[in-house]
Amino acid sequence: DVVLNGGKLFRPSGTFTLATNRNLTASSSGQVNLTGNYAISNGSTFTIQSSSSLTTSSFLNVGSGSTGTLNVTGLGSTLTVGVPNDAFSSTWGNNGNGSVTLSNQATATINSATIFLGFIFTTGSGSLNVNTGATMTARSIEIATLTAGSGTLTVNGASSAVTQSGSSTLKVGAASGSVATLNVQSSGTFSTGTGAYIDDVAACGGD
Repeated sequence: DVVLNGGKLFRPSGTFTLATNRNLTASSSGQVNLTGNYAISNGSTFTIQSSSSLTTSSFLNVGSGSTGTLNVTGLGSTLTVGVPNDAFSSTWGNNGNGSVTLSNQATATINSATIFLGFIFTTGSGSLNVNTGATMTARSIEIATLTAGSGTLTVNGASSAVTQSGSSTLKVGAASGSVATLNVQSSGTFSTGTGAYIDDVAACGGD
């Protein structure tokens, strides 16, 4: 496992790969800065907490062909993916199981052209949970828009928010085969972009 307690992990080039089922934890303003894209997979969990940060200069995939988990938690903890107007997309759950959780006032800026939650042709799932005052800004989002698997986006709790920027689009579900869910509950907020919203045989809930 990799543990950063106020330390820095920079990958300016080359590769950085964790062994199967190994984890990374950044605490006490630790910094993880990865040039290019990255994939959290093979049973690994990344935990970014207590004012720490995870930054990639291109897309971030979580759970591609396997299981991957990303938790960003705590005031001052940040996730930044890609650069403004990035041409590439991030996939959380790509024929595997990907889970991303933002909590306890953490913030995320996802510059990827699209976040695909549950990009599944066979089996698997993708989930994004934003709760306890965490916030995320993103561009287009697609939830379980292929022919299998599931995708879930949940915004839960006061001050918890997901905001799509500009002319971003939101697509929830497919005509058949997959299960897509968008939950906005307990005073959480989801603000769509000015682009199209498509809801194909999916479940949307709120309170």
